[in-house]
Formats: sequence, C-alpha cells, structure tokens
Amino acid sequence: MFGSTSERLQQAGIPLSRATLTRQVARAAALLSPIHLAQLDHVLKSQVLAMDETPIKAGRKVKGKMKEAWFWPLYGDHDENSFTFSSSRAKAHIDKLQARTNYSEPRVKAFWQWCDQQLYRDDLEPTHPLRQAVGYALKREAENLGLVPGMQMDIGSPP
Repeated sequence: MFGSTSERLQQAGIPLSRATLTRQVARAAALLSPIHLAQLDHVLKSQVLAMDETPIKAGRKVKGKMKEAWFWPLYGDHDENSFTFSSSRAKAHIDKLQARTNYSEPRVKAFWQWCDQQLYRDDLEPTHPLRQAVGYALKREAENLGLVPGMQMDIGSPP
C-alpha cells in the first residue's frame, strides 16, 4: 500500500519501510477515530442533512478488477462535514449510521452509569476482579475524554 511512498521518502533521505508507514497510519487512524465518530454523531443530529454517494474503486474483486465502493460525504446544518465509506450504495448505510446515533448513544451512557454504580457496591472488595475492571474502564474513559490531564490514551497495538 505504501510502496511508492516509501520509495519516495528513501529517495529524499528518509528511510521508512512500508511496514512502518502502515503501522503509523493505523495508529493515527485509531487516535483520530473518536474525533471522527463525535463529529459524525453531531452531523447526523442536524435538522438539515445533505449527503451524496460517490463511487470509487477499492480493493480487488478479482485479478485486474477493482470492487466498486462508495464514499458518503455528509454535510450538516452547523457547516461541518463527515465522510463515511460503504461497500453499498443502498440507503441502509445511512440508516445504520442514524441507528448508531439514536440507539447506541443511550446504551453507552447507561453502561458508563452502571460502571459508576459498581464502584459503590458494598459487596465488592477493592481486590474483586469486577471492581478492578470497572475502575480501569472508568479511568480509560476519563482519559479518552480528556478529564485526566497528562494521561496517555491507550489505543492498543495497531491492527
């Protein structure tokens, strides 16, 4: 994927392998994902939403043939854009995005409330695995939301 980029960088005196470039792009994408999802959620809550499906060729169907796929640029009423990708032109793609906003957000909020409640259970000792797991999850959520200054976000290893 980054073969020609790697070659151009090496010609310019910057020795970076394709594997390194791939890992760095994957890591950057993982770091930017929460920002993209927050912006996408905000765009999807717009009173007026403009969108279009733009065909592209991506991935291999068979040797010598590329699969057809679509970018879906979305433009909300607060003058902000978000781009999504789908292997289909069907409206079902947008329906899934809106369902994520309408149904997932309350469930995620309920999960974090449940986690918070578990910390105050009298029957769980501080060394209990559930209490430790919940404490870790709440700590990571606070870090990801920027509520704990100076903490690093754990994005795991690149795919």
